[in-house]
Amino acid sequence: MRSIVYLLSCGAVSSEPSAADRRLYGVPLVTDLDFFDTDLVAGSVGATLTWVPPTVLSEVIGYTVYLADSAGSSTGRVTLGSVLVGTNLLAVPAGTAVNNSLTHLFVHSESNLGLRPDGAGLEICDVSATDTLFLQNAAASTYAWGIPDLSFHRLPDCSDTAMLFAQPGLSGSESGYGEANAFDGDSSTPWVSSCSSCTVGQALIGVVGVCKPEEVRCVKLRQCTAGRGDYGCPSSASRMSRVSLLAKGEHVFTWNFLQGQTSSVLPALEMELLMLPSRRRRATVSAFVDVSYQVQADAEVNPGFSSR
Repeated sequence: MRSIVYLLSCGAVSSEPSAADRRLYGVPLVTDLDFFDTDLVAGSVGATLTWVPPTVLSEVIGYTVYLADSAGSSTGRVTLGSVLVGTNLLAVPAGTAVNNSLTHLFVHSESNLGLRPDGAGLEICDVSATDTLFLQNAAASTYAWGIPDLSFHRLPDCSDTAMLFAQPGLSGSESGYGEANAFDGDSSTPWVSSCSSCTVGQALIGVVGVCKPEEVRCVKLRQCTAGRGDYGCPSSASRMSRVSLLAKGEHVFTWNFLQGQTSSVLPALEMELLMLPSRRRRATVSAFVDVSYQVQADAEVNPGFSSR
C-alpha cells in the first residue's frame, strides 16, 4: 500500500491527506495499456500507445502520458503528451529515446482538481533490426518455396497469439508473391521465393523487430504443394521437407524431415506446427489434419540456444 506524507504550510507533518488530495488518488486509472515498438533503432522507440478508459468517467477530463522508470517516479520522467477524455491513444514518435532508467510508459488520469499522482504503467520492449526470426531451407530444391501462412509463437503448441513484429524480413520473392503475404492472415496470398532452384540456405522468410525472439517455442506454417495450385500458390511452387529456424541470425533448430504430400492427396494438408525442444520435451511436428509424428533423432539443434 502506498504511504504518503504531506507537508503543511506551517512546517508540521500530517499523515492525513486533504480532501482534494484524496479525490486525486480516487480518479480512476486506465487499464490494458498496449504498445509495440516499431522503431528498429536500438535505444529509441516509436509506435502508438493505446489503453482502455475507466468504466466511470464522471471525474476524468483527460490523460497525460510519461516515459519514466519502472516505479513511475516524477524525477527524470519525460512528458510525451496529453489527450482529452474520449481519446484513448497517443502516438509516440519514432526516435523517442529510452535507456536503463526510462523503461516504462505511464498514463495518468486527470480531473478538474489536477493530475492523479500515480498512473497505469507498461514496460517497453525496445526492438531493433537484429531482433529477427527466419525460416531457411536446409536442403537444396529444384523448385521455388511457397508459404501462404507463417507465424511464430511462445507456447510450445502454437496455441497463443502470434509473436508481433515491426516488419516482414527482406528475403527475396517472386514478383507478385512478396514477403508480407505470408503474414497477412490471408491463406490465399502466398509468399514464393525468388529462387526457382534453391541451394541450401538460399531461401529465407521471416520477420524483423520481434520482442524477445529467443522466446520462440513453436512455428506454424502452411506450405504450397507442387502441382496442386491451392491457397493461391503457383503450380511451380512447393514445400521444403527440411527447414531451419534462425533467431537473431543464429541457428536454433533444424527439422530434418517434414512429411509431404502429392497433388493427389486429399484433403489438403492444412497446417504444420513445428515445435522446439526443451529440457522437458522432444521436438515434434504436427501436420493438420491427418498426420502427427516425431522428429528424427538426428535433428540438429544449437546447444547454445536457451530453451525453457
